[in-house]
Amino acid sequence: MIKNLSGRRIVWTKHAAKEVLEDNFNPALIEKCLDRIAKFPEFNENKNRGVTKLDGRYCTLIYVKMKLGLKVVTCWESSQNEIKEYRRAVRGYKNK
Repeated sequence: MIKNLSGRRIVWTKHAAKEVLEDNFNPALIEKCLDRIAKFPEFNENKNRGVTKLDGRYCTLIYVKMKLGLKVVTCWESSQNEIKEYRRAVRGYKNK
């Protein structure tokens, strides 16, 4: 399912900020690309998992929806399986 999560206030946990830097992602670019995030089945009761594409790379995020925005718990460079999931979701979205 493709979601538009842009325009929300983003809070990065310390862990997420560290992971972003380790995988050489630009947090501002990730925030900009939240307008087209593929949301997948719940990670657990409160956390969501999503994948977004940024300049040819893919980023997987674990996030929590809050009243005032999103809290990014962690993120990493997407695996091949996550990239396939993202592409399938985007294809399904375009065909609607």
